[in-house]
Amino acid sequence: MRSARLYSVEQYRHAARRHLPRFVFDYLEGGAGGEAGLRHNLQRPGEIRLHPRRLVNVSNVTTQAALFGRTYAAPIGIAPVGMSGCFRRGGDLHLATAAARANVPFVMSMASNSTVEEAVAIGGPVRTWFQLYVMEAALSDALLADLRAAGCETLVVTVDVPVSGKRERDLRNGFALPFRLRPAHCVDVLRTPRYWRHGSRLADLRLRNIERVLDVRDPLAQASLLRRQMDMTFDAAALRRIRAAWPGRLIVKGILRASDALACVSAGADAIVVSNHGGRQIDSCVSPFDVLAEVADAVRVPVLVDSGIRCGEDVLKALAMGASLVLVGRPAIYGLAVDGADGSEAVLRLLADELRLAMALCGCRSVAAIDRDLLYPERLARRSCEWG
Repeated sequence: MRSARLYSVEQYRHAARRHLPRFVFDYLEGGAGGEAGLRHNLQRPGEIRLHPRRLVNVSNVTTQAALFGRTYAAPIGIAPVGMSGCFRRGGDLHLATAAARANVPFVMSMASNSTVEEAVAIGGPVRTWFQLYVMEAALSDALLADLRAAGCETLVVTVDVPVSGKRERDLRNGFALPFRLRPAHCVDVLRTPRYWRHGSRLADLRLRNIERVLDVRDPLAQASLLRRQMDMTFDAAALRRIRAAWPGRLIVKGILRASDALACVSAGADAIVVSNHGGRQIDSCVSPFDVLAEVADAVRVPVLVDSGIRCGEDVLKALAMGASLVLVGRPAIYGLAVDGADGSEAVLRLLADELRLAMALCGCRSVAAIDRDLLYPERLARRSCEWG
């Protein structure tokens, strides 16, 4: 395994950069505009101070976490990442395999290059969730029917992409569907021989879960139809319509306001994901860590979070602020690029091990023992600095 000597998500990031052509790595790493929001996502968790407890027996720390009546090995899951096949051939199925081995949820992107049936066959309905963009009703209904037939139980509706953000790296590199290979892309690929062996033919990548409902296989036609199907009128009434049509668990992703979280719960959401889409939509957007506690305090359903989580201490802080589970996107893809399913699994286990260590050092024997008391009050922290 190439993962054996990698000891942090940041080391996986550097390794992934060596394994991927630059334009593919840029697609993974890029954010909106000048990427100030992306940087804020990464900086914000580190600004939060932990306040450890002492005189606690931590000889038997467990990271097991319960959600929706299911027990997972850790309060960590894989966030939806579109076009995962561009990072490694069969990327979505590698991610499903990693999540199944680690016993954590995998959220399959609507923009995946494998089918939901293939993912459910690997991870089962408990660990395989599906992410739905806000689409026109006819397309959404057809997708929901496919998901029910595949045995999927959990739907994650992403509401922060009525339109795509301005992603300057992708614009510069010409990274879009359908992918058109440029001479510069060929040079990038030639510089990364591992990608020759494990990467995909980018021009052949198709959106397998939507090609059936669009009834087209050509990538150019898929991209054109998909753009026209995005629903810019999506509102609470549209969410209620999805709730009425979907018999399983409904999670709403992309929430950054307590008032929006309450509206989603009123419309029938079973859980909320606090997220700014990994800093890929609005450049000056707040970080989920800026608003997580406020949202968690406002609703009486599980709250999940993604965007900017890179280590076990980040996971601990998110749980202390009120999250039930965190989702990681880019870290799982770093592992995928380095070593396929083995690499993604290694990243998941690394984060769980780091969480277990942080819990022991903070005096928490279980996830249930993690609460707001572990976070040092920022107001007091600033005052003590002034006195010093």
